[in-house]
Amino acid sequence: NFTSWRMVYCMSIGVQSIVLGSAYMLLPDYPVKNRDLSYLGIFRSMAKYIVTEPLVSQIMLTNWAASACYTNWWVTLTFLLGGPPYHYSTMIIGLFGLVGMLGVITVPFFGRLLDRLVPWWSAIVSTVLLLVFQAVQTGAGGINIAAVIISCFGLDMFRQTQSISLSTLMFSISETARSRLNALTIISVFLGQITGTSVGSDVFVGYGWRADSALFMAMYIFQLTVLILRGPHCPGNRWFGYKGGLGFWKTLPSKQSQLTSSDDPENAGCASPVVVCGEKGDAKGGGEELR
Repeated sequence: NFTSWRMVYCMSIGVQSIVLGSAYMLLPDYPVKNRDLSYLGIFRSMAKYIVTEPLVSQIMLTNWAASACYTNWWVTLTFLLGGPPYHYSTMIIGLFGLVGMLGVITVPFFGRLLDRLVPWWSAIVSTVLLLVFQAVQTGAGGINIAAVIISCFGLDMFRQTQSISLSTLMFSISETARSRLNALTIISVFLGQITGTSVGSDVFVGYGWRADSALFMAMYIFQLTVLILRGPHCPGNRWFGYKGGLGFWKTLPSKQSQLTSSDDPENAGCASPVVVCGEKGDAKGGGEELR
């Protein structure tokens, strides 16, 4: 509204340059953990994680669908608010980003609760609430602006909560492969953005706002389906099931150590968080690795 498109892109280049410089100056320089792993070996190991680690596939599918829903929301929101019955200017539409930002800002206030929940459960709860707010948009998004504001706040807030939970689950798979696991997460997010932008735009233009919103309600149901195929404590080599129970709260390291010590007299003198960290329950191996 106030300048040319070229100036907008120039400003974006400037902001990205500041981010790059700040990241270079502030991020710590970690030593290489896998010196014997070649560049092609990295890609092979990433592909191996997808087909041998059920949790990786579960998270990638969920992240793909969640990213598609989130991207569709912000892309088609411009179409919705710029057309009937609202006819808002691009300036007013841009201010809706502040509503979404408010939703993101409130996430840290729930951080203490999220830290106590098992990540699988927080992902489930977040996805259910995302479905609820998407239903609000489907029911009244093109009728009343209040529905749009409520959806904007809720979808941003719980998408961030869901993203944190899924990232926590992903990084729990391996301490030495976090960069590769993060790359797989980003790949699924980018594929979701492509899907949400392309499919969402076509459906909105061809069939209207309600059909588009209903379609992505179905995507949230798909996410829930993928998540509930494996329980919160399902062993890493199982693709389906609820072995390990449905425990809702995380066990604190001190309590876990006490439980382990009381169950195994040989470990009575070594109550340490190492017992908690091992995914395979191999406390001895974890201790040797730590030493």
